[in-house]
Amino acid sequence: FTLRDIPDMDRIAKFVDDQKPKHAVIIGGGFIGLEMAEAFRHRGIHVTIVERNPHILPLLDRDMATHLQNQLRQPDFAFKANATATAFTTAGVDFADGATLAADLILLSVGVKAEVELAKVAGLEIGATGGVKTNGRMQSSDPDIYAVGDAAETMHALTGARARIALAGPANRQGRIAGANAAGATLTYPGALGTSIVRVLNMTVGFTGLNSAQAASAGFSFFTSLTRDFSHAHYYPGATPVMIKLIVEEGTGRLLGAQVLGERGVDKRVDVLATAIAGKMTVDDLETLDLAYSPPFGSANDPVNTAAFVAGHIARGDISTVAPETWRPAGEFLLDVRDPDEIAQFGKLKDAVNIPLDELRDRLGELPHDRRIVTYCQKGQRGYLATCLLRGHGFEQAANLRGGFLQAKLNGL
Repeated sequence: FTLRDIPDMDRIAKFVDDQKPKHAVIIGGGFIGLEMAEAFRHRGIHVTIVERNPHILPLLDRDMATHLQNQLRQPDFAFKANATATAFTTAGVDFADGATLAADLILLSVGVKAEVELAKVAGLEIGATGGVKTNGRMQSSDPDIYAVGDAAETMHALTGARARIALAGPANRQGRIAGANAAGATLTYPGALGTSIVRVLNMTVGFTGLNSAQAASAGFSFFTSLTRDFSHAHYYPGATPVMIKLIVEEGTGRLLGAQVLGERGVDKRVDVLATAIAGKMTVDDLETLDLAYSPPFGSANDPVNTAAFVAGHIARGDISTVAPETWRPAGEFLLDVRDPDEIAQFGKLKDAVNIPLDELRDRLGELPHDRRIVTYCQKGQRGYLATCLLRGHGFEQAANLRGGFLQAKLNGL
């Protein structure tokens, strides 16, 4: 099956009702693929999501996508990445690596291609992205013909580069602008940030602006920060973890992108961060952003504020840090400041020496002065405190591993 319209949906629903399939394979780990995987799973079907990229939702950075997959992975909800399907058979799906997946139902959900045949026949210019090329007023190369939505090439609001962003929000706003201009107005579309959100089982993930690869491709010099906070005050019932990753321009501290992952409260954080990007705000601005607080809804320092605190430390150079996405140990002294019971439960990084943070001040004599010391804890905060303590005692090369042990493992350390 493919899924593009309501008749497609009716055919899939009828097949599920009549044939009662036990195993479904979904080719494509994008929005529609994930939403259909959840729908099939609710119907009691074992689901495997196949993605040719290293992880689902390719717009996510690898570490965030890996964490999402780890949270979703269950006996009846599986993933196969870096996979290329070669054949569909009565038994299921064959892959280039020789594997076969059993399947009673196969759904192809491999992306959105612009339908521009009519535009070509009309002689309209097609842009580099495959969509109908438009200007800021949503006019095509023929000023009396407007193009909007999935078939239109516009621009990215941050980079100014030509872009075709196939999302319903931008499409509707483009439609409003095109309709007004066709009736005599002079409205301009500023481009899209690609702000998106999707729920899969109990997890929600949202992102806006540029991811790390896009920021690098666009020529930005940037750094990333990652924080783990609670969706609302931790002492109020129902609080769940929220991860926020920020992509921040070096030098200016301007927010370039954000990715948010959790069970609750993801939507409002993504919307705040999308608004901040549109307003060209910096992490300094976000640190003092006055957001609504009450224990059922947030914390006195909202997760957005906390994310900005960490990014602000990095931007201002308050403390030296290393990025788990790019850093690999090369002779540094790796200091694990977690408690022994955490190490027994989760393990530790290779060659790391454990000195719990509570004991560190009394055991400074065990540390080398001739090597860089990289500290880490479970999530990052105690590693930060340890680095501050060490630098205050003359260990000037001390640096904190951003995101701690959890982030290190997501990045293959």
